[in-house]
Amino acid sequence: MTDTAAVLWIRDFLFFREFVTPGVLFAAYYTGALLIPVVVFDLARRFRRRVQARLTAEGVLPGRLRTPVAWTAGYAVVAFLLAELAWRMMFEFMLAYFQMHAAITGLGG
Repeated sequence: MTDTAAVLWIRDFLFFREFVTPGVLFAAYYTGALLIPVVVFDLARRFRRRVQARLTAEGVLPGRLRTPVAWTAGYAVVAFLLAELAWRMMFEFMLAYFQMHAAITGLGG
């Protein structure tokens, strides 16, 4: 009796000979890459509100609030770029680990 490809894959999966993580990494990367702008926008909005509330409490006129808004937008852009870069680098490191494993075990890269 010969085993089918599905049975062999299940056996390899159960004995940790087959990694499912590299496939899952791509879905996790793109999910995070799409959620980072939402999180950065929300954090920037909260930061701007906090700055505006503080300046209003200190008696700064509303017309003078343009500078903190500009700074907030600048911080948001920098935070967005750094977050996306860090997210990408983290996933590249994990994928490189699996490629090194495949090369060392002779499975091909």
